[in-house]
Amino acid sequence: MRHPFIKSDELASLVTAIHTCASDPQALRAALRALNQFIGGTCAQLFTLDRLTRTVLSCEISESSEPFQDFNRRYVERWAGLDPRTAMLCSAAPGKVLRCDGEFDDGFIAASPFYTDFFLPHGLRWSLAALFEAGPHTATVLAIARSADLPPFDDWAEDALCQLLPHFQQVAAIRQRRELVEASASVVEVLKALPIPCILTDSRGRCIERNQAFSDSMQLLSVRLAVGRVRFENTRLQNSWEMALSMAHTTAVRQTVPMSAASGRPWRVHLVPIGSVLTGAEAPDERMILAVFDDRPVETMAPAAAATARIRLTRAERDVLGGMLRGLPAKAIANERGASVNTVRSQIMAILEKTGHSSQKELIASYGASAFGSSTFSPSAFTQSSFSPISLGSANTR
Repeated sequence: MRHPFIKSDELASLVTAIHTCASDPQALRAALRALNQFIGGTCAQLFTLDRLTRTVLSCEISESSEPFQDFNRRYVERWAGLDPRTAMLCSAAPGKVLRCDGEFDDGFIAASPFYTDFFLPHGLRWSLAALFEAGPHTATVLAIARSADLPPFDDWAEDALCQLLPHFQQVAAIRQRRELVEASASVVEVLKALPIPCILTDSRGRCIERNQAFSDSMQLLSVRLAVGRVRFENTRLQNSWEMALSMAHTTAVRQTVPMSAASGRPWRVHLVPIGSVLTGAEAPDERMILAVFDDRPVETMAPAAAATARIRLTRAERDVLGGMLRGLPAKAIANERGASVNTVRSQIMAILEKTGHSSQKELIASYGASAFGSSTFSPSAFTQSSFSPISLGSANTR
């Protein structure tokens, strides 16, 4: 076992290895290996999860030797949901270090399938783990584990993990911003290549990017850009546009709004929530909206879009509706919004009354039909009932 009195140059070298991951994602395993050696563990693990569902999105470990070659895949696909460390950390304050020797005794270990069928067969028993926020609905867990033939982690190891955790959190934030910019650049590239009028906007109607087809069609659309915002000549159309933007932003469900030019020519505007092209202090949120102007014949208006055009929900009701359309129960929506379950249930009843639906199932189903109909896009091009943001990295299951 290593001595708890660490040389400053050794600590500085480890911090450097951690921050190298910000510019080189491939360096993560090397950083975890250095951390594992620094604290004296058998294996170091870093995994990111969805806080609402506790589904592990990605996983990386420090070791690649024979016992650990299949560790990542098996953990993500089978054992992550049974990991008692995750359940305990999700209910604790971010940054709190969990010492499993103080939480899980031999009786608990013997009764836990995670330990008996997965952790112990990999030669692991003792662990330190801590969680930090990685996004609006995601968190990352950093864990160090030791084998059963070694003693549990002591106080100095816990203190060391506490000191190093902010460095991992800072690197995660930097990587998220970099990946967001790269993903957004791809969206803009596709937008400019599309032959139909398209713009990238936000919930306030600001035109972040537009393609040449939109610029060429502005007169036909009876639309202009004023102070960077989309403005329709017809006040009624402007109101419908703003309401649909708000609903697309809040509910993360695409909307379709029928429009018409001054000449009477019919159009439809399809609003598709995607990722953000803004970062840092100027980003109001992490959701941009792709607006596609489609001149195909207007048949029937999608039920969800019709509700958008007619109904005025409060901001709180739109937030609750957004949670419902993401499949969240009332309790989860209440936790997410910091409200009571009774308040959320009352808001759901108000939404049902305003939209004229008799049940939540009926309301959600009204958003289920394709809002694109026979538009330029294939019905399978986007997911109608759930928000599918630009991917910021796939699950690593090496």
